[in-house]
Amino acid sequence: MMKWDDKALKTEVREKARRKLIRAAATVERECKKSMLSGSQGRSIIATKESSRQYTRTKKKKTHWSSPPGEPPHVDTGRLRASVTWALSEGNQQGNQIVGPAQAGDQVEAPDRDVARIIAVIGTNVDYAKALEFGFLPRGLKARPYLRPALKRATAKIRYLFAHE
Repeated sequence: MMKWDDKALKTEVREKARRKLIRAAATVERECKKSMLSGSQGRSIIATKESSRQYTRTKKKKTHWSSPPGEPPHVDTGRLRASVTWALSEGNQQGNQIVGPAQAGDQVEAPDRDVARIIAVIGTNVDYAKALEFGFLPRGLKARPYLRPALKRATAKIRYLFAHE
């Protein structure tokens, strides 16, 4: 007589899916951070006088070139780039850590726990992040998206990850 134990199978499948979701979230995080160039190292190839502006930060007397609209923001202090993190719905804090000059509370928060599903969230809680991603028309700030393009660039890698590994 053979006894089928689907609890062990469900646990194994869930754990494999969890590991792949962690790798997928980390892939998007890397793509996002990689897209943010340093604004102190000069202008990007796309930047022109009309689309980018140079300014000096008063505290550090550091020259910074803003990114042109439609391009990911250039790094000035590093706070936004360091705050981009991922978290899982299981309450796992593994991907919710602060790296570099990010401040406490900047990292993305884990979504509400749902025992039936595993959900990954990638993002930041930096107060100006949403204005950079989508633009802020009352002040004339045009969008400089960084999260959505990173997800788009990582989509093929994520599909491959879930289909083949």
